[in-house]
Amino acid sequence: MPNSSYPPDNSDQPTPAAPNLRPHTEFHQDPDDAFRRRWSAAGPAPKPIPHGARNDPRYPSPRRLRRVLAFVVDWSLHVGAAAAVVVAGNGRVPLVGLVAVLAWLAASFLNRVIIQAVVHTTVGKALFDLRAITPDEGLFPSFGRLTKNWLLNLLLFVFATLSFQGDAAWLADVDNEFLRAVRRRDIVRHAHRPNPATPT
Repeated sequence: MPNSSYPPDNSDQPTPAAPNLRPHTEFHQDPDDAFRRRWSAAGPAPKPIPHGARNDPRYPSPRRLRRVLAFVVDWSLHVGAAAAVVVAGNGRVPLVGLVAVLAWLAASFLNRVIIQAVVHTTVGKALFDLRAITPDEGLFPSFGRLTKNWLLNLLLFVFATLSFQGDAAWLADVDNEFLRAVRRRDIVRHAHRPNPATPT
């Protein structure tokens, strides 16, 4: 006799799972966030070696003595221009000292900015096979970069003359503005090499 009870007995059937009423969300990892986590775990990125630095393998030729001698030659030319004004104008030119300083500045600007913008070297550097390059890109400096470098060096000279004893931490910020003197043959030989990196 069939069971006519109501509701029917379904105890032998599996109980259906309760529906998930929570909204379905998928986790998408932000690639930028993953990169930041890896970067912070590995530490700061290595800094590139400035072109022409002492530990730069792209410019291996010795040049320290050449740089010193080139500086002496250039400095002698600049001072010689001022001395010539003093000798020639002593007793005849008013304010001969001021005129001599202006002659020194003019000779320095002519040699280190104008001439170097055209042939990429000063008189002293040319005698010792040196060329000026920028430390950040390893390129020959433009006229504007040479002028900026000349003004920075003039500022440092004034501070040194006045025995400036202030905080010199700002020198680290302007160090990358100073040009590097390297051998001409190294520029030709290693210009194609990539910029190496040095750990901080």
